[in-house]
Amino acid sequence: MAKKGLIFLMNEMPQGDDSFIVRKVFRFIPPFSVPVKTIIELTLHKNNICVLSFYEHDKGTDKTKYRIRSNFGAGHTLAIFKACLEAYYTLDQDYALVFAAANDVGKL
Repeated sequence: MAKKGLIFLMNEMPQGDDSFIVRKVFRFIPPFSVPVKTIIELTLHKNNICVLSFYEHDKGTDKTKYRIRSNFGAGHTLAIFKACLEAYYTLDQDYALVFAAANDVGKL
């Protein structure tokens, strides 16, 4: 079984017309309940801007992975949020934190 908690996976460099400097990818598995893997991405841009996003591992495609909703309870959601902040605090500089999420509630 995979180690639980927040684990740094890799740095992704921009490809093609990507506008970010580097994307830091983390994996999070909560230390309780069903081991659901969540991927947390910190995308660093110029002017010290960090865009945070996450999605459930192996759900959706590259285009839909951020829009898939999971039926997590409040405790699991709070654990993901804390892991996102923990990943953000690993950065070695001060960054403005921006949270990216799908804004289509009621349309799906």
